[in-house]
Amino acid sequence: ASSGKSEATTTTDAAPEGKDVARSSSSAASTPPPAAAAPVAVPPPFMPLTNVLCLVLAFLIVANSPNNRYAAKRVFHAPLLTRDECDRVVSMARGAAGRNYRKAVEDEVMAADSDADADADSGGGGEEEGRRVVDEPRGWRKDRHTAYPTTDLNLVTDHFTREDREWIGEKLDARLAPLIERVYGITPAAIRANDMFVVRYDADIGQQSLRMHKDSSHVSFNVLLNDGEC
Repeated sequence: ASSGKSEATTTTDAAPEGKDVARSSSSAASTPPPAAAAPVAVPPPFMPLTNVLCLVLAFLIVANSPNNRYAAKRVFHAPLLTRDECDRVVSMARGAAGRNYRKAVEDEVMAADSDADADADSGGGGEEEGRRVVDEPRGWRKDRHTAYPTTDLNLVTDHFTREDREWIGEKLDARLAPLIERVYGITPAAIRANDMFVVRYDADIGQQSLRMHKDSSHVSFNVLLNDGEC
């Protein structure tokens, strides 16, 4: 009996606690959640000023990077081809000039055999170009560049052989591309050649020099193929 009375007492004592818990839960549920902090509003006049400061900071970071502050204003000298390799490029150019000359002579003969109407339809460009190519030095272009013309051969459009282009491409990819990447920070995969040509200077006939000028490309390179004695 005493055991049952004890159990009843325990049960009676627990009931008010349950009511208190329920009452507390009800109070918590009725309490609204705390309001979120409102964002700090920037006055409209300060927004343009903030944008200008960000742009100025970005410009200063880019302008003072080594690629712009140092590399872009310097001329770098580095070995690229051996003497034998330079002689090979000169031999390639002479071969391409010979093929240009023979092709120009053939075009002149065909133009001479054609009638005036055919010449008018073609614009006469082939005959005029042939005359320039057959002039001394034979087979070399003299009119590819307008502002600063050079006596040259284009490695793509002139009559270099496929083996010539592949050999030159392999040398430049293996030696010039890593040099450009190291100095200017340009990855080899991003390098594209806008114009690549072999220039001929001759003290006796043809072009002897070229006036000071600025190239249109971002990066230019020049390779001295001989010392003028050959």
